[in-house]
Formats: sequence, structure tokens, C-alpha cells
Amino acid sequence: MITYILISMFIISAFLYYIVYIRPKLHPLYKAQQLVQQNQIYDAIVEYKKVIDENPDDFVVHYRLADLFLAVGEIDQAVMHYEKVMEIGKFNYEVDELSVRKKLAKAYYIRDEIEKAFQAYLDIIKNYPADIESLYHIAFISLGQEEFDIAMRYFERLVKLKNDNYEILFGAGICYYQNMRIQDAIDTFKLALQIKPQAEIANIAAAFACNRKRDYRQALGYISKVIDTIQDPDVSYLVKRFQAFMFMRLKRHDEGIKLFQDLLDISRKNANEDAELLALYDLGYALLKNEQTSLAYEAWNELYRKDRN
Repeated sequence: MITYILISMFIISAFLYYIVYIRPKLHPLYKAQQLVQQNQIYDAIVEYKKVIDENPDDFVVHYRLADLFLAVGEIDQAVMHYEKVMEIGKFNYEVDELSVRKKLAKAYYIRDEIEKAFQAYLDIIKNYPADIESLYHIAFISLGQEEFDIAMRYFERLVKLKNDNYEILFGAGICYYQNMRIQDAIDTFKLALQIKPQAEIANIAAAFACNRKRDYRQALGYISKVIDTIQDPDVSYLVKRFQAFMFMRLKRHDEGIKLFQDLLDISRKNANEDAELLALYDLGYALLKNEQTSLAYEAWNELYRKDRN
């Protein structure tokens, strides 16, 4: 009798041990989690798919699969599973609705579905109007599509929420400039430059905005800060040309003429015919403004010989 009881207890204990400890470890969900921890992503995906086969509406597993596919760059699969989570419409502490929406919008953007990404971020803003990340993407997508009025509305909201971000301030400045709000553009570029004083593109943009306002002295100040740091030869040429025109407008003709001559020499050294023709034209203009008519004639006559069109 005692032997029977002991055998029965052993069998029951073994069964309970299997149920509590062994069986869960054989389940695909457990195996997938272990594989993720070991960074065996594709093997984990296989196990998670087994769970989906048994329970197609397991929103947590769809979410985990989407994250894994996004991590390995399989964007189409990631989108499919994020969309499935949204279709199921269930969320918990792990599967946060806002997080799912943002990741889906990001996946659309990576997949170059700009309109879908834009709409996804707009949908987020309806429920989370102060979400900085979504406002940021809406503003910059609009700016990239040259929808300056739309972009401006969202940049203004962004600046109110986060006025210490260089990229946001720079983007807002560009929108102000494109919408002909020149003083607002100048003020916003100044704020951006307080964060990154040596930012080349912001100094150049501020210079152009000041030029539009005919504040040539301030424009020259901004452009002079970065004139010697620009590495791209094409950008350097254009910036130096801009600086030369600022010299001319401030009646510092000798400095302007010298810079135009330097640009002509650079273009010839680099055998850049288009730049040479432009430099000859500019040099003639500068000499004429300085009442050096004969020298202006020489520059333009050379231009004519090189380009009879």
C-alpha cells in the first residue's frame, strides 16, 4: 500500500513538474523569447510564426514580430504585422497604441510611402496633439514636399513646445523665408545659431534672409563667419560670390572686385568653364560699378569670345 502511494505521488510530482517547468519551455513562445535574448532573430521569427498559426489574433506576438522585422530591415513584413495589430485593435502595457502608430508611420516612411506616413502622423496628432515626434515628421515632410504653408503651421506649434532644438528652429526659419516672413526668418535663424553658432547652413540662410531685407552689413557678417570653413567647392564658390556681392552693395568695391577676380582664377585653375563665364560676367559688373569701364569691357569682351551665345 505504501509502495502504491509513493509511486502515485512520484507520478503526480513528475506530471506537475512537466506541466509547470518542462512544457512551457517547449512552447514556441518561450523558445522565441529565448532566441531573441541570444540574438538569433530569424530563428525567433520562425517560433513566433508558429504561435500566430495557432492564434492568428495574438496582437502581442504580431507586435513582437513587427519589431523584429523592422530591426532586420524587412519593412514589408513589419508593416504587415503593425497593420494587423491596428486591425485587431487591442493594446496593453507592452503593446502601446501610440508606439504602434509611430512605428507603423516610420515603416511607411522607410518604404517611401510618404503620403501614408504623413497621414499616419496626422492621425496620431488627432489623439495626441502635443506629440513632438509626430509634429516634427509632419513639418519636415511638408517642407520636403515644398508645402510651406502647411509646414509653417506645424513648425510654429513645434517651436512653442520645443524651442531649444536646432533642426526645428532651422526648419521654421526656412518656412518663414519661403512664406516671405523675412524678419521672422531672421529671428528664428538667430535662435538656431545660438545653439550651433558655427552651423554653415544656418549662417548662409541667415545671410540670405538679411540680404532679402537689404541689411547687407548683417548679411556680410553671417557669411564671413563660415566663408573659410566650407569644404564643398561648389558651395564655397557660391558663398564667396554672395560675399563679393555684399561687398559691392556696401560700396566696398575694391574688396568685391578682388574676390570676383579670385573666383575667376579658381574657376580657371579647376578648368570649370561655366564658373569661368559666370566669374567674367560678375567681374565686369563689379568693374563697371566701380567706374572702371575699360576693364569691364575687357572682361565682358573675353566673355563674348568664350561664349558667343
